[in-house]
Amino acid sequence: MLIGHSDFKSYKEGNAMSEQHEVAFSVLDLASRKDTDQGPGPALQRSLALAQHVEKLGFTRFWVAEHHNMDAIVSSATAVLIGYLASGTERIRLGAGGVMLPNHAPIVIAEQFGTLEALYPGRIDLGLGRAADQKIIAMPGVDSNVPLWLLGSSLFSAQLAAELGLPYSFASHFAPRMMMQAIETYRHNFKPSAVLDKPYVMLGIPLVAAATDAEADFLATTTYQRILALIRGQSMLMRPPVESMQDLWRPHEEQTVKEFLSMGMIGSADSIGQKMQVLLEHTQADELIFTCDLYEDDDRLRSFDILAGLRGSL
Repeated sequence: MLIGHSDFKSYKEGNAMSEQHEVAFSVLDLASRKDTDQGPGPALQRSLALAQHVEKLGFTRFWVAEHHNMDAIVSSATAVLIGYLASGTERIRLGAGGVMLPNHAPIVIAEQFGTLEALYPGRIDLGLGRAADQKIIAMPGVDSNVPLWLLGSSLFSAQLAAELGLPYSFASHFAPRMMMQAIETYRHNFKPSAVLDKPYVMLGIPLVAAATDAEADFLATTTYQRILALIRGQSMLMRPPVESMQDLWRPHEEQTVKEFLSMGMIGSADSIGQKMQVLLEHTQADELIFTCDLYEDDDRLRSFDILAGLRGSL
């Protein structure tokens, strides 16, 4: 295993909420830059502000994603960023969603996250993408209690997570097409392990919550513009919302963007609550991890306030 596990008791206890079938809420952040930012510093500071905010709201974990060669995303050095976030928070779990192992020597990742766990015990997760089951000895790292997750958007990671008895996070926030098939594959083939007695599924969900559906639709145009830029190979720096996207995208691009966001929770509290009930009935997910990139900081924090208010009704 990438990082040794000698004591899984606290991890199992931390997942006890699945026994009561209560869904946990978490955050996936990309440390996104705006078109007005001077360098990466403001985006990193916004990540810390959001982590502190959702910690107060009682969210379970705050993960950052590894992406490279994108001018708008500054979460690429996940271990460094996690250390910054951990130093500015107190309780919320922090982790990578995920580390792409082909980009790194596994022993370096093991040592980095073993060090983070030594500094912030009981608060560090390690999510792996394109994962490999490789035995190494890392110090710090060996015998540390860093929960491993497998992440993916296809069936391979679902099969591997099931074989190893690890928790599984599906990237439905950007690749929803195979979500149900991946969940079924994971649950059907799951083998109990020292980590988990039964399957544990987390789903990535785009979020834009506002006072009204109309306001949420308006705020979501920042996200639409960003995905459109990704499709076109353009700069993905966040841009202000616009009244209409009709002059900005072509019909096939609109379809692609909306397929990308087909799992999105966009709307008022009532609308999102109804959508989430349907989602949970179909997937029986144990945890939802939300990504929310809005242009104004206050709008993003308010989205999570609205989301937090829904937990008791699910």
